[in-house]
Amino acid sequence: MRIHLTIIFLLLSFPAAFAQTGYVSVKDSATGQKIFQGIISEEILIKEDSFGWMKMDLSSYQPDSLALNLIANNKDSLHLLIFLGTWCEDSQQIIPKIFKLLHKAKLPHNKISILGVDRQKKTLGNFSDGFNVSRVPTIIVLKKGEEIGRIIEYGKYGNIEKDLIEMLTHNSKVKTN
Repeated sequence: MRIHLTIIFLLLSFPAAFAQTGYVSVKDSATGQKIFQGIISEEILIKEDSFGWMKMDLSSYQPDSLALNLIANNKDSLHLLIFLGTWCEDSQQIIPKIFKLLHKAKLPHNKISILGVDRQKKTLGNFSDGFNVSRVPTIIVLKKGEEIGRIIEYGKYGNIEKDLIEMLTHNSKVKTN
């Protein structure tokens, strides 16, 4: 599995290394919405005018302090793979909050890989198939290159932070203080 993840990370970083886009933008024939498929960045999502959901006012949202501390204490060995649908209401609700949490925890941008999927939950290069993604958002948490858990849609508890806390505190490789 580690070799598989290494290859994926090399492929994910390849477009950035050459300043090329690793995604395509298509218009959904049914709704007219833009769908980004492939490797994208938070900056691209924010700059896209039709993704107003990325600019939502989150001033009242305060991430859980335990989740912040766990992510901050482990930021050197964590990596998050985030599969999202730019067309998906669940992604539109969850992803801005995840980014606020990750920013407050100071998780470096190079520790977050974002992959946009189409309505069939497919990425360019079929990364979603390799990770068995069938619903979005799916957030896969890796510690030292190994998957320690994943959050699918709203997660087990309907609270992403609670899921992250459980995942990070029940993993022996995670620093708690």
